[in-house]
Amino acid sequence: MQVWLYDIFHILMRLVEKVNPSVASRVKLLQAQLNKLTPQQLKEALAIQQQALPSIDDAFHLPIPAELISRQQGGLVTGPASQAYSATMNPPNSTQPSPKKRRMMNKKKVG
Repeated sequence: MQVWLYDIFHILMRLVEKVNPSVASRVKLLQAQLNKLTPQQLKEALAIQQQALPSIDDAFHLPIPAELISRQQGGLVTGPASQAYSATMNPPNSTQPSPKKRRMMNKKKVG
């Protein structure tokens, strides 16, 4: 089974090298770093990774941050990302043009 997976990995790496060489070089670098780990270090790294994210059940019961609640309710949130978000939340009867309409108006001004 491991030989079969090894062959598939190398076939996929050849494909990735053709499509995106930077991804292939990153994978090779990570593979080299992984090969340097001792079995004990590998176990520790996997244990840390497993602790990084809660299970789905635990995550479901976590409180929702206030910023997300205010976004859901259309509240005021500052910052460039939230401005882009609130621009898409304008109701259809809003006096402001939709983002799509604004892009078309800007193209007419430029062109």
